[in-house]
Amino acid sequence: MAKKQSRKGNLKSLLKQHNQENQKKLKELKIKENLVNLQKFKKDKITGNKKNISTQQQHNLLTVPFENPDDILFLVGEGDFSYVRSLIESNYHHKPQNIIATSYDNSLKELNLKYPTTFKENYDFLIEKGVKIMLGVDATNLVKSLKISKRTGVNKILNVERLDCIIFNFPHTGAGVKDVDRNIQQHQKLLLNFFKSANELLGLFNAYNANKCTDSYAQSYKTVTNNNKTKGNNCRLTVSLFKGLPYDNWQLKKIANTNDWKTLTTFKFEWEKFQGYQHRRTNSEMSTTKKFDEREARVHLFDKVGVLQKKKTQKNDNEDSENEN
Repeated sequence: MAKKQSRKGNLKSLLKQHNQENQKKLKELKIKENLVNLQKFKKDKITGNKKNISTQQQHNLLTVPFENPDDILFLVGEGDFSYVRSLIESNYHHKPQNIIATSYDNSLKELNLKYPTTFKENYDFLIEKGVKIMLGVDATNLVKSLKISKRTGVNKILNVERLDCIIFNFPHTGAGVKDVDRNIQQHQKLLLNFFKSANELLGLFNAYNANKCTDSYAQSYKTVTNNNKTKGNNCRLTVSLFKGLPYDNWQLKKIANTNDWKTLTTFKFEWEKFQGYQHRRTNSEMSTTKKFDEREARVHLFDKVGVLQKKKTQKNDNEDSENEN
């Protein structure tokens, strides 16, 4: 009887061990499968082939609004600069010297007073990594607040020859207007002016790149500032907003469309994936009524209408060529 019990015990132990090994193998296969799917998604996203990507897959895999980890980023309206730091520490961006982070506040003293427990550490970290930080930059009037002129030129001020993505996280006036309708109007005006300002800035980059070999930047500046329509830029624009009222009433997509920006995609802002990021109010470290990381937010990614149409035309031309062959 003792031998039978011993055999049963051994069989039970072997079966348990076998199941554990199977579970381990399944887990490893799942990880490999996820990696393959992620690589395929990235490739399809870059080439524009979305036939095999479901909407759910796009939402699950998209975390940051830029495509490549060395893209040139231009961030406006940063609070304590914890978002920029999180991009680097969470390994989403690999080339900090390609990041330009700006704040509406005019001085380090002002930022230290507003964010006494976080700003200094974040600022020192970013400076050490080579991030370019600029203060006193108005997201609704970029060219003027960046002091871009005929003499300086956009490339000399920002030390880059293009931008890949402009990011504005959780835009807010900070005015605290209680009247709902006035509050909505103020934020719609903020967004409208931001899109216009982004168009003007990108227009100067286009003008610079079109004329950099002819040394006629002054003329290109004059032309673009008189006609702010941008053509052919490949920079994307991102706005993150909380879901629900009053944010839904700001009509972000409609405002973007009126300025020739078309929604490329939207996806969930996943707080837990941004190590150390703290959403801050525009006037202090005080928390909002509800904790920021308990509030649902979405990232809205926009592309220029002309660029999208051009990509679509190129895709159709390529398909026609393939069919002819």
